[in-house]
Order: sequence, then C-alpha cells, then structure tokens
Amino acid sequence: MKNIHQLAGIPIDMAIFLRVIERGSFARAAEDLGLTPSAVSKAISRLEDRLGVRLLARTTRNLTLTTEGGIYLKHAKDIAAAIERAEAETASSSKTPSGPLRLTIAAALAKHQIAPLLPEFLERFPAIEVDLNITEQHVDIIKENYDIAIRPGALIDSNLIGTKLAEADRHICASPDYIARHGRPQTPIDLREHNCLTTSGFPTLSRWQFELKGEPFSIDVTGNIKCDNTDLLLDLALAGKGITRLLETVCGNALQSGTLEILLEQHHIAEPVPIWAITPPGRLSLPRVRVFVDFLKNKFQNRPWS
Repeated sequence: MKNIHQLAGIPIDMAIFLRVIERGSFARAAEDLGLTPSAVSKAISRLEDRLGVRLLARTTRNLTLTTEGGIYLKHAKDIAAAIERAEAETASSSKTPSGPLRLTIAAALAKHQIAPLLPEFLERFPAIEVDLNITEQHVDIIKENYDIAIRPGALIDSNLIGTKLAEADRHICASPDYIARHGRPQTPIDLREHNCLTTSGFPTLSRWQFELKGEPFSIDVTGNIKCDNTDLLLDLALAGKGITRLLETVCGNALQSGTLEILLEQHHIAEPVPIWAITPPGRLSLPRVRVFVDFLKNKFQNRPWS
C-alpha cells in the first residue's frame, strides 16, 4: 500500500478519505498510510468542516457514507484518477514498463489463453511482475486494487473502462468416443436423447440456441452433471461423459487436435461473446497496464483460439 508520502498530486485530506472508504475503517486506513487513527480522524473532520457537511456517519463498529459523502466520493475518485492518468501519460514516454501488474481472470480463460502468453510477455517486459488472481467470482477491482480484470461477457459496471480484446463463439461438442457410443445428433431435437453437460448457476446457459428453416428456437438440455467451472466441463467432455457447449477460448485446442468434435454446426447459433480487459479509470495510462492490454489485444486478434 502507498504511504502518505507517496500520494503525490492528490490533496492529502481527499487521499485519506478515499483510503478510509476503501479500507472501511480509520485504523486500517491509518496503517496503510503510515499515520495514527487519530490523525486520520482529524483529517476527515477537517475535510467535513471545510465542506460544511458530514461525509461519514460514524458508529463504534461501522462507517457509512452520507448522501453528501457519496457525492464527494464520486468526484474524489474522478480527481484521483485524472491526476494518476496525467502523471502516467507525462512520464510514460521515457519510462520502461515496470512494477507489479495485478490481474484477476476467470479460471478457464487464464489456463487456456492467458498463461500460455505470459512467458513471451515477460520476456519482452522483464521489469514487470505479474500477480494473478484466478476466480469465477465478481471482483471489485477498484476496492481490491487490481490493474486489470479479464472477463468474457457483457460489461456490468459503467464506472470501469473496458477494452474489447476479441470475440469468441460457442460450440456444441463431444469426444469421438462419446459419439461412437451414443451416436451423432443430426438435429437439435436429438439432444433430448443425449447426456448434456451444462453450466450451473446460469439457467440460460442450459438453453441452447438454434436456427432451423430460418427460424430461431431454443432447447432446454439436460444431463447428469452440472458444473460452475467450464474447464471441468471440458475435462468431462474429453472423457466422453457427454455433450457440452463451450466458448472456443476453452475448447479451441481440443477442437484443433480432434479430441473434441463440433456438433450441429449447421443449426447452432454461436452467440459470440466479447472478451474484455477491464481497468479502473485512469489505470490504462500506466505503462505496465497499457503494454499488457495492447499485447493481449494483438495476440487475441491475430490468432485462432487454440
């Protein structure tokens, strides 16, 4: 964490307020900033006196933003991001990208797409240190101080900056062993007679989309396994346990090697999914962040999913 002497450019009382909100208490903010809790409390009081409003409602256990505090927080974040962006852009022309690069990535995307690219990236930029968080859960990248989240799907938080890296199709697929034992479905309706491996927690992902005679329709598929980890669904499909529907970022290698085969391609609606590099406001201007996003964008747009 930055101490108080490293918060150059940001008004000190504002910086302390932002750290209090981020950490949820005066004591934790004080520890981060190298101050005493009393000094942090006085800084907040000084800020409130200057503004003539209460920013925080304090109890013995909790700190809660007031309405005015919420307004101030939004503008304070914008100011801090603008200062960081201005300083980063000014310095970036002569600065070698370096320092810790904190990433949070969905597991299957990390395993099949990001991890294989890291050796080349780190060879190009040896002064960057990559810190990976692998999770399927939503992460508040501002609160948790991540530089980049790499995620498939729609952008949810309008306060974040999304750089579209590419799009990936979905494919219905199964192993040659499964097809040999259970037959190849010839029409979407045939899936009702097959064991389909689906993603749990997202009912719409068990509703596979098709087009027949120019008309779109969907089928709710069923099977004996549901899982919230797409990489495990890939392993089960490779083991011949059923038919599944996966993003090509996950199954691309298996399709190219022939260990999985695409099914119903002439009827299936691929529903392309965007892949995003998501950053907090201002963070993309940092050299270590910018070069990684540019590197991924180039790699993702100039190679097949494999």
